[in-house]
Amino acid sequence: MARIDEAWHMFQELPADPDATSYNIIVKGLCMKRKIEKAQELVSEMAARAFTPSLETYAWIAKGLTRLGKAKKACDFLLDLRRKGIAIDSAAVNEIIDVMCSRKKEDVGRELLKEMNGHGYHPDACTYTAIINGFCKSNRSLAALDFVMEDVLVSGCVLDITDWSLLFKCLYDEGCLDEMVKLYDILLENKVVPNKATFNIIISSFSKAGRVHDVKRVLDDMYRNDIIPNTKTYEGLIDGDIEDISCKVELFEPLIGSDIVLTAEKYQLLIGGLIKSGEMAFAMRVLHEMKRNGCPPDKDTYNALVGGLCNTNMLSEAMEFIQIMKDNECTADAATYTMLLHGFWKAGQIDKLKSLYMEMKKNDISPDAATFNILLEVFSESKKAQEVLRLLDEMRLHGCPPNYSTLSSLHKKLGFREFKKVKNHVKELFGIVFMPEASEGKENEPDVKNFGLSFKQSASRTARKGKSSTKK
Repeated sequence: MARIDEAWHMFQELPADPDATSYNIIVKGLCMKRKIEKAQELVSEMAARAFTPSLETYAWIAKGLTRLGKAKKACDFLLDLRRKGIAIDSAAVNEIIDVMCSRKKEDVGRELLKEMNGHGYHPDACTYTAIINGFCKSNRSLAALDFVMEDVLVSGCVLDITDWSLLFKCLYDEGCLDEMVKLYDILLENKVVPNKATFNIIISSFSKAGRVHDVKRVLDDMYRNDIIPNTKTYEGLIDGDIEDISCKVELFEPLIGSDIVLTAEKYQLLIGGLIKSGEMAFAMRVLHEMKRNGCPPDKDTYNALVGGLCNTNMLSEAMEFIQIMKDNECTADAATYTMLLHGFWKAGQIDKLKSLYMEMKKNDISPDAATFNILLEVFSESKKAQEVLRLLDEMRLHGCPPNYSTLSSLHKKLGFREFKKVKNHVKELFGIVFMPEASEGKENEPDVKNFGLSFKQSASRTARKGKSSTKK
Protein backbone atom coordinates (compact mmCIF):
# COMPACT_ATOMS: atom_id res chain seq x y z
CA MET A 1 0.00 0.00 0.00
CA ALA A 2 3.03 2.26 -0.11
CA ARG A 3 2.18 3.09 -3.77
CA ILE A 4 -1.50 3.85 -3.24
CA ASP A 5 -1.52 6.77 -5.69
CA GLU A 6 -0.31 4.48 -8.46
CA ALA A 7 -2.84 1.82 -7.44
CA TRP A 8 -5.62 4.43 -7.43
CA HIS A 9 -4.67 5.52 -10.94
CA MET A 10 -4.71 1.90 -12.16
CA PHE A 11 -8.07 1.38 -10.44
CA GLN A 12 -9.58 4.30 -12.33
CA GLU A 13 -8.14 3.07 -15.65
CA LEU A 14 -9.45 -0.51 -15.36
CA PRO A 15 -10.87 -1.64 -18.75
CA ALA A 16 -13.79 -3.33 -16.97
CA ASP A 17 -15.86 -2.47 -13.92
CA PRO A 18 -13.99 -3.27 -10.68
CA ASP A 19 -15.33 -5.99 -8.44
CA ALA A 20 -15.96 -5.86 -4.68
CA THR A 21 -12.50 -7.21 -3.88
CA SER A 22 -10.82 -4.42 -5.84
CA TYR A 23 -12.93 -1.82 -4.05
CA ASN A 24 -12.09 -3.23 -0.63
CA ILE A 25 -8.35 -3.25 -1.39
CA ILE A 26 -8.35 0.35 -2.60
CA VAL A 27 -10.49 1.56 0.34
CA LYS A 28 -8.06 -0.01 2.80
CA GLY A 29 -5.10 1.66 1.07
CA LEU A 30 -6.80 5.06 1.08
CA CYS A 31 -7.58 4.73 4.80
CA MET A 32 -3.99 3.82 5.55
CA LYS A 33 -2.94 7.00 3.73
CA ARG A 34 -5.57 8.98 5.69
CA LYS A 35 -7.58 9.78 2.57
CA ILE A 36 -10.81 9.00 4.36
CA GLU A 37 -13.18 11.18 2.33
CA LYS A 38 -12.14 9.49 -0.89
CA ALA A 39 -12.46 6.10 0.80
CA GLN A 40 -16.00 6.93 1.93
CA GLU A 41 -16.90 8.00 -1.60
CA LEU A 42 -15.80 4.60 -2.86
CA VAL A 43 -17.89 2.84 -0.20
CA SER A 44 -20.92 4.83 -1.38
CA GLU A 45 -20.06 3.91 -4.97
CA MET A 46 -19.91 0.22 -3.96
CA ALA A 47 -23.38 0.47 -2.47
CA ALA A 48 -24.67 2.09 -5.68
CA ARG A 49 -23.30 -0.89 -7.63
CA ALA A 50 -24.86 -3.34 -5.16
CA PHE A 51 -21.47 -4.40 -3.80
CA THR A 52 -21.22 -5.10 -0.09
CA PRO A 53 -18.10 -3.71 1.58
CA SER A 54 -16.31 -6.18 3.82
CA LEU A 55 -16.49 -5.75 7.60
CA GLU A 56 -12.76 -5.04 7.51
CA THR A 57 -13.43 -2.16 5.12
CA TYR A 58 -15.94 -0.60 7.52
CA ALA A 59 -13.44 -1.04 10.35
CA TRP A 60 -10.73 0.72 8.33
CA ILE A 61 -13.06 3.68 7.72
CA ALA A 62 -13.79 3.97 11.47
CA LYS A 63 -10.11 3.69 12.40
CA GLY A 64 -9.19 6.23 9.74
CA LEU A 65 -11.71 8.77 11.05
CA THR A 66 -10.41 8.26 14.59
CA ARG A 67 -6.81 8.77 13.57
CA LEU A 68 -7.81 12.05 11.91
CA GLY A 69 -9.19 13.26 15.23
CA LYS A 70 -12.80 12.60 14.22
CA ALA A 71 -13.58 10.07 16.94
CA LYS A 72 -17.21 11.21 17.29
CA LYS A 73 -17.80 10.71 13.56
CA ALA A 74 -16.23 7.27 13.80
CA CYS A 75 -18.54 6.43 16.70
CA ASP A 76 -21.62 7.66 14.81
CA PHE A 77 -20.48 5.71 11.73
CA LEU A 78 -20.27 2.44 13.68
CA LEU A 79 -23.57 3.03 15.47
CA ASP A 80 -25.24 3.72 12.11
CA LEU A 81 -23.88 0.39 10.84
CA ARG A 82 -25.30 -1.34 13.91
CA ARG A 83 -28.74 0.15 13.23
CA LYS A 84 -28.50 -1.23 9.68
CA GLY A 85 -27.77 -4.66 11.10
CA ILE A 86 -24.11 -4.62 10.12
CA ALA A 87 -22.03 -5.90 13.04
CA ILE A 88 -18.31 -5.18 13.10
CA ASP A 89 -16.44 -7.93 14.94
CA SER A 90 -15.45 -7.30 18.56
CA ALA A 91 -11.71 -7.32 17.87
CA ALA A 92 -12.07 -4.47 15.36
CA VAL A 93 -14.26 -2.40 17.72
CA ASN A 94 -11.80 -2.96 20.56
CA GLU A 95 -8.97 -1.75 18.34
CA ILE A 96 -10.96 1.35 17.36
CA ILE A 97 -11.70 2.17 21.01
CA ASP A 98 -8.01 1.73 21.81
CA VAL A 99 -7.12 4.22 19.05
CA MET A 100 -9.71 6.67 20.42
CA CYS A 101 -8.23 6.46 23.92
CA SER A 102 -4.68 6.90 22.63
CA ARG A 103 -5.88 10.18 21.09
CA LYS A 104 -7.50 11.38 24.33
CA LYS A 105 -11.03 10.62 23.13
CA GLU A 106 -11.80 8.26 26.00
CA ASP A 107 -15.30 9.73 26.48
CA VAL A 108 -16.18 8.77 22.90
CA GLY A 109 -14.62 5.35 23.43
CA ARG A 110 -16.74 4.85 26.54
CA GLU A 111 -19.88 5.94 24.67
CA LEU A 112 -19.13 3.54 21.81
CA LEU A 113 -18.51 0.66 24.22
CA LYS A 114 -21.77 1.37 26.04
CA GLU A 115 -23.86 1.66 22.85
CA MET A 116 -22.34 -1.38 21.16
CA ASN A 117 -22.46 -3.62 24.22
CA GLY A 118 -25.19 -6.22 23.99
CA HIS A 119 -25.47 -6.01 20.21
CA GLY A 120 -23.10 -8.78 19.29
CA TYR A 121 -20.15 -6.82 20.62
CA HIS A 122 -18.15 -8.16 23.54
CA PRO A 123 -15.55 -5.82 25.08
CA ASP A 124 -12.56 -7.52 26.63
CA ALA A 125 -10.27 -6.62 29.52
CA CYS A 126 -7.89 -4.80 27.18
CA THR A 127 -10.69 -2.48 26.06
CA TYR A 128 -11.72 -1.61 29.61
CA THR A 129 -8.07 -1.06 30.50
CA ALA A 130 -7.54 1.21 27.48
CA ILE A 131 -10.41 3.47 28.59
CA ILE A 132 -9.19 3.54 32.22
CA ASN A 133 -5.67 4.38 31.09
CA GLY A 134 -7.02 7.01 28.71
CA PHE A 135 -8.80 8.82 31.53
CA CYS A 136 -5.70 8.56 33.74
CA LYS A 137 -3.37 9.93 31.08
CA SER A 138 -5.76 12.86 30.67
CA ASN A 139 -5.56 13.46 34.44
CA ARG A 140 -9.22 12.52 34.89
CA SER A 141 -8.94 9.98 37.66
CA LEU A 142 -12.48 10.58 38.96
CA ALA A 143 -13.92 9.87 35.50
CA ALA A 144 -11.85 6.68 35.43
CA LEU A 145 -13.18 5.68 38.85
CA ASP A 146 -16.75 6.38 37.71
CA PHE A 147 -16.16 4.17 34.66
CA VAL A 148 -14.88 1.39 36.93
CA MET A 149 -17.91 1.64 39.22
CA GLU A 150 -20.59 1.91 36.54
CA ASP A 151 -19.16 -0.18 33.71
CA VAL A 152 -16.23 -2.41 34.59
CA LEU A 153 -17.44 -3.96 37.84
CA VAL A 154 -21.00 -4.32 36.51
CA SER A 155 -19.72 -6.16 33.43
CA GLY A 156 -18.11 -8.87 35.53
CA CYS A 157 -14.94 -8.53 33.48
CA VAL A 158 -11.86 -9.34 35.54
CA LEU A 159 -8.96 -7.00 34.88
CA ASP A 160 -5.35 -7.94 35.50
CA ILE A 161 -4.38 -6.49 38.86
CA THR A 162 -1.46 -4.62 37.29
CA ASP A 163 -4.02 -2.55 35.41
CA TRP A 164 -5.15 -0.95 38.69
CA SER A 165 -1.74 0.51 39.55
CA LEU A 166 -2.02 3.46 37.15
CA LEU A 167 -5.47 4.38 38.49
CA PHE A 168 -4.23 4.39 42.10
CA LYS A 169 -1.27 6.56 41.13
CA CYS A 170 -3.49 8.92 39.15
CA LEU A 171 -5.92 9.31 42.06
CA TYR A 172 -3.01 10.16 44.36
CA ASP A 173 -1.49 12.67 41.92
CA GLU A 174 -4.83 14.47 41.73
CA GLY A 175 -5.22 14.50 45.52
CA CYS A 176 -8.18 12.09 45.53
CA LEU A 177 -7.10 10.13 48.61
CA ASP A 178 -10.58 9.30 49.87
CA GLU A 179 -11.39 7.91 46.44
CA MET A 180 -8.22 5.80 46.65
CA VAL A 181 -9.53 4.27 49.87
CA LYS A 182 -12.90 3.72 48.19
CA LEU A 183 -11.32 1.92 45.21
CA TYR A 184 -9.12 -0.16 47.50
CA ASP A 185 -12.11 -1.26 49.57
CA ILE A 186 -14.12 -2.10 46.44
CA LEU A 187 -11.33 -4.31 45.12
CA LEU A 188 -11.12 -6.21 48.39
CA GLU A 189 -14.91 -6.58 48.50
CA ASN A 190 -14.75 -8.13 45.04
CA LYS A 191 -11.96 -10.44 46.25
CA VAL A 192 -9.44 -8.71 44.00
CA VAL A 193 -6.12 -8.76 45.85
CA PRO A 194 -3.54 -6.23 44.65
CA ASN A 195 -0.12 -7.55 43.73
CA LYS A 196 3.04 -6.33 45.43
CA ALA A 197 3.66 -3.52 42.92
CA THR A 198 0.13 -2.16 43.38
CA PHE A 199 0.35 -2.48 47.16
CA ASN A 200 3.59 -0.48 47.06
CA ILE A 201 1.98 2.32 45.04
CA ILE A 202 -0.91 2.47 47.51
CA ILE A 203 1.39 2.49 50.55
CA SER A 204 3.69 5.11 49.02
CA SER A 205 0.69 7.35 48.23
CA PHE A 206 -0.85 7.10 51.70
CA SER A 207 2.58 7.57 53.28
CA LYS A 208 3.28 10.77 51.33
CA ALA A 209 -0.11 12.05 52.43
CA GLY A 210 0.69 11.25 56.06
CA ARG A 211 -2.31 8.91 56.39
CA VAL A 212 -0.81 6.60 59.00
CA HIS A 213 -4.00 4.66 59.68
CA ASP A 214 -4.41 3.76 56.01
CA VAL A 215 -0.72 2.83 55.70
CA LYS A 216 -0.93 0.43 58.64
CA ARG A 217 -4.16 -1.10 57.34
CA VAL A 218 -2.70 -1.75 53.88
CA LEU A 219 0.47 -3.23 55.38
CA ASP A 220 -1.67 -5.56 57.49
CA ASP A 221 -3.56 -6.61 54.35
CA MET A 222 -0.25 -7.36 52.63
CA TYR A 223 0.81 -9.71 55.42
CA ARG A 224 -2.67 -11.23 55.60
CA ASN A 225 -2.39 -12.16 51.92
CA ASP A 226 1.15 -13.54 52.34
CA ILE A 227 2.67 -10.66 50.38
CA ILE A 228 5.93 -9.69 52.07
CA PRO A 229 7.01 -6.02 51.85
CA ASN A 230 10.13 -5.44 49.79
CA THR A 231 12.63 -2.64 49.23
CA LYS A 232 10.09 -0.55 47.29
CA THR A 233 7.63 -0.83 50.17
CA TYR A 234 10.08 0.63 52.68
CA GLU A 235 11.34 3.25 50.25
CA GLY A 236 7.74 4.44 49.91
CA LEU A 237 7.45 4.69 53.70
CA ILE A 238 10.77 6.53 54.02
CA ASP A 239 9.87 9.05 51.31
CA GLY A 240 6.52 9.69 53.00
CA ASP A 241 5.35 12.33 55.42
CA ILE A 242 4.55 10.28 58.49
CA GLU A 243 4.92 12.52 61.53
CA ASP A 244 3.29 10.19 64.04
CA ILE A 245 6.29 9.36 66.24
CA SER A 246 4.57 6.46 67.95
CA CYS A 247 4.26 4.45 64.73
CA LYS A 248 7.69 4.99 63.18
CA VAL A 249 9.36 2.15 65.07
CA GLU A 250 6.35 -0.11 64.49
CA LEU A 251 6.49 0.47 60.73
CA PHE A 252 10.22 -0.07 60.36
CA GLU A 253 10.84 -2.75 62.99
CA PRO A 254 10.44 -5.59 60.40
CA LEU A 255 13.27 -4.02 58.39
CA ILE A 256 15.82 -4.83 61.11
CA GLY A 257 17.47 -8.19 60.50
CA SER A 258 15.58 -8.78 57.24
CA ASP A 259 17.01 -9.53 53.80
CA ILE A 260 15.98 -6.09 52.57
CA VAL A 261 18.88 -3.81 51.69
CA LEU A 262 18.24 -0.11 51.13
CA THR A 263 20.51 2.39 49.41
CA ALA A 264 22.78 4.58 51.54
CA GLU A 265 20.57 7.56 50.72
CA LYS A 266 17.42 5.82 52.00
CA TYR A 267 19.14 4.68 55.20
CA GLN A 268 20.28 8.27 55.77
CA LEU A 269 16.77 9.63 55.20
CA LEU A 270 15.32 7.07 57.61
CA ILE A 271 17.91 7.85 60.27
CA GLY A 272 17.30 11.58 59.83
CA GLY A 273 13.53 11.11 60.18
CA LEU A 274 13.94 9.00 63.31
CA ILE A 275 16.27 11.57 64.87
CA LYS A 276 13.79 14.33 64.10
CA SER A 277 11.11 12.27 65.84
CA GLY A 278 13.32 11.72 68.88
CA GLU A 279 13.73 8.00 68.20
CA MET A 280 17.48 7.97 68.84
CA ALA A 281 17.61 4.37 70.09
CA PHE A 282 15.97 3.04 66.94
CA ALA A 283 18.09 5.34 64.77
CA MET A 284 21.16 3.64 66.25
CA ARG A 285 19.69 0.23 65.39
CA VAL A 286 19.18 1.37 61.80
CA LEU A 287 22.82 2.51 61.75
CA HIS A 288 23.94 -1.00 62.74
CA GLU A 289 21.58 -2.48 60.13
CA MET A 290 23.12 -0.20 57.55
CA LYS A 291 26.61 -1.48 58.42
CA ARG A 292 25.41 -5.10 58.51
CA ASN A 293 24.23 -4.78 54.92
CA GLY A 294 27.60 -3.53 53.73
CA CYS A 295 26.45 0.05 53.36
CA PRO A 296 29.01 2.21 55.22
CA PRO A 297 27.56 5.42 56.69
CA ASP A 298 29.05 8.63 55.41
CA LYS A 299 29.99 11.76 57.31
CA ASP A 300 26.53 13.30 56.94
CA THR A 301 24.92 10.24 58.53
CA TYR A 302 27.31 10.27 61.47
CA ASN A 303 26.86 14.01 61.91
CA ALA A 304 23.09 13.62 61.92
CA LEU A 305 23.41 11.10 64.75
CA VAL A 306 25.83 13.33 66.67
CA GLY A 307 23.43 16.25 66.29
CA GLY A 308 20.50 14.15 67.46
CA LEU A 309 22.37 12.87 70.50
CA CYS A 310 23.49 16.39 71.41
CA ASN A 311 19.95 17.72 71.08
CA THR A 312 18.73 15.04 73.50
CA ASN A 313 21.61 15.78 75.92
CA MET A 314 23.22 12.37 75.34
CA LEU A 315 26.66 13.95 75.22
CA SER A 316 28.71 10.93 76.29
CA GLU A 317 27.18 8.86 73.49
CA ALA A 318 27.75 11.73 71.05
CA MET A 319 31.43 11.97 72.03
CA GLU A 320 31.92 8.29 71.27
CA PHE A 321 31.23 9.00 67.61
CA ILE A 322 34.53 10.83 67.17
CA GLN A 323 36.33 7.53 67.68
CA ILE A 324 33.65 5.54 65.82
CA MET A 325 34.06 7.81 62.81
CA LYS A 326 37.83 7.45 62.96
CA ASP A 327 37.55 3.65 63.17
CA ASN A 328 35.36 3.69 60.07
CA GLU A 329 37.73 5.92 58.09
CA CYS A 330 35.31 8.81 58.29
CA THR A 331 37.06 11.61 60.18
CA ALA A 332 35.04 14.07 62.20
CA ASP A 333 34.88 17.55 60.70
CA ALA A 334 34.07 21.08 61.84
CA ALA A 335 30.34 20.32 61.78
CA THR A 336 30.83 17.33 64.10
CA TYR A 337 32.81 19.31 66.65
CA THR A 338 30.55 22.34 66.38
CA MET A 339 27.50 20.27 67.32
CA LEU A 340 29.40 18.80 70.26
CA LEU A 341 30.51 22.27 71.36
CA HIS A 342 26.93 23.46 71.16
CA GLY A 343 25.76 20.48 73.21
CA PHE A 344 28.27 21.07 76.00
CA TRP A 345 27.49 24.79 75.97
CA LYS A 346 23.78 24.09 76.46
CA ALA A 347 24.66 21.65 79.24
CA GLY A 348 26.79 24.29 80.98
CA GLN A 349 29.96 22.17 80.73
CA ILE A 350 32.26 25.01 79.73
CA ASP A 351 35.51 23.25 80.72
CA LYS A 352 34.64 20.33 78.44
CA LEU A 353 33.84 22.79 75.70
CA LYS A 354 37.31 24.34 75.94
CA SER A 355 39.12 20.98 75.90
CA LEU A 356 37.04 19.88 72.93
CA TYR A 357 38.02 23.00 71.02
CA MET A 358 41.69 22.32 71.79
CA GLU A 359 41.25 18.74 70.52
CA MET A 360 39.68 20.11 67.37
CA LYS A 361 42.70 22.32 66.71
CA LYS A 362 45.09 19.50 67.60
CA ASN A 363 43.46 17.35 64.91
CA ASP A 364 43.96 20.15 62.35
CA ILE A 365 40.23 20.68 61.91
CA SER A 366 39.60 24.27 60.92
CA PRO A 367 36.75 25.96 62.79
CA ASP A 368 34.03 27.58 60.73
CA ALA A 369 31.77 30.55 61.43
CA ALA A 370 29.37 28.41 63.48
CA THR A 371 32.21 27.14 65.67
CA PHE A 372 33.50 30.62 66.37
CA ASN A 373 30.00 31.87 67.02
CA ILE A 374 29.50 29.40 69.87
CA LEU A 375 32.84 30.25 71.43
CA LEU A 376 32.15 33.97 71.17
CA GLU A 377 28.80 33.43 72.90
CA VAL A 378 30.50 31.47 75.69
CA PHE A 379 33.24 34.03 76.31
CA SER A 380 30.92 37.02 76.03
CA GLU A 381 28.54 35.48 78.57
CA SER A 382 31.54 35.03 80.90
CA LYS A 383 32.62 38.64 80.22
CA LYS A 384 36.00 37.38 78.98
CA ALA A 385 36.84 40.14 76.56
CA GLN A 386 40.45 39.01 76.08
CA GLU A 387 39.28 35.58 74.94
CA VAL A 388 36.88 37.26 72.54
CA LEU A 389 39.72 39.36 71.11
CA ARG A 390 41.88 36.25 70.72
CA LEU A 391 39.08 34.45 68.91
CA LEU A 392 38.65 37.38 66.56
CA ASP A 393 42.33 37.04 65.66
CA GLU A 394 41.74 33.36 64.87
CA MET A 395 38.68 34.25 62.81
CA ARG A 396 40.84 36.62 60.78
CA LEU A 397 43.33 33.82 60.11
CA HIS A 398 40.54 31.46 58.98
CA GLY A 399 38.80 34.05 56.82
CA CYS A 400 35.64 34.07 58.98
CA PRO A 401 34.51 37.67 59.57
CA PRO A 402 31.79 38.11 62.21
CA ASN A 403 28.36 39.09 60.95
CA TYR A 404 26.08 41.71 62.46
CA SER A 405 24.14 39.10 64.42
CA THR A 406 27.33 37.99 66.18
CA LEU A 407 28.47 41.55 66.88
CA SER A 408 25.03 42.50 68.15
CA SER A 409 25.15 39.60 70.61
CA LEU A 410 28.60 40.68 71.83
CA HIS A 411 27.35 44.24 72.21
CA LYS A 412 24.51 43.09 74.45
CA LYS A 413 26.60 40.77 76.64
CA LEU A 414 29.90 42.61 77.09
CA GLY A 415 30.35 45.74 79.14
CA PHE A 416 30.72 49.12 77.44
CA ARG A 417 34.53 49.31 77.75
CA GLU A 418 35.05 45.67 76.79
CA PHE A 419 32.85 45.97 73.73
CA LYS A 420 34.57 49.18 72.66
CA LYS A 421 37.85 47.22 72.45
CA VAL A 422 36.10 44.47 70.51
CA LYS A 423 34.49 46.96 68.17
CA ASN A 424 37.82 48.65 67.40
CA HIS A 425 39.51 45.28 66.93
CA VAL A 426 36.83 44.19 64.46
CA LYS A 427 37.31 47.39 62.49
CA GLU A 428 41.08 46.89 62.46
CA LEU A 429 40.93 43.19 61.45
CA PHE A 430 37.99 43.11 59.05
CA GLY A 431 37.25 46.72 58.14
CA ILE A 432 33.77 46.34 59.65
CA VAL A 433 32.28 49.38 61.35
CA PHE A 434 29.62 48.15 63.76
CA MET A 435 26.74 50.46 64.65
CA PRO A 436 24.17 49.02 67.07
CA GLU A 437 21.25 50.72 65.33
CA ALA A 438 22.33 49.18 61.98
CA SER A 439 22.19 45.68 63.43
CA GLU A 440 18.42 45.97 63.74
CA GLY A 441 18.11 45.86 59.98
CA LYS A 442 20.34 42.82 59.71
CA GLU A 443 17.97 40.34 61.30
CA ASN A 444 17.53 38.45 58.06
CA GLU A 445 21.23 37.66 57.70
CA PRO A 446 22.08 33.95 57.93
CA ASP A 447 22.21 32.98 61.58
CA VAL A 448 25.00 30.50 62.22
CA LYS A 449 23.67 29.56 65.64
CA ASN A 450 21.56 26.71 64.30
CA PHE A 451 22.95 23.27 64.98
CA GLY A 452 21.80 19.67 65.28
CA LEU A 453 20.04 18.59 62.11
CA SER A 454 21.21 21.66 60.20
CA PHE A 455 24.75 20.33 60.14
CA LYS A 456 24.79 20.07 56.33
CA GLN A 457 24.85 23.86 55.99
CA SER A 458 27.99 24.08 58.11
CA ALA A 459 29.50 21.12 56.32
CA SER A 460 28.93 22.67 52.93
CA ARG A 461 30.50 25.94 54.06
CA THR A 462 33.52 24.09 55.33
CA ALA A 463 33.81 22.18 52.05
CA ARG A 464 33.60 25.37 50.02
CA LYS A 465 36.24 27.03 52.17
CA GLY A 466 38.49 24.01 51.76
CA LYS A 467 38.15 24.15 47.99
CA SER A 468 38.95 27.87 47.87
CA SER A 469 42.03 27.44 50.05
CA THR A 470 43.19 24.59 47.79
CA LYS A 471 42.91 26.81 44.74
CA LYS A 472 45.07 29.41 46.43
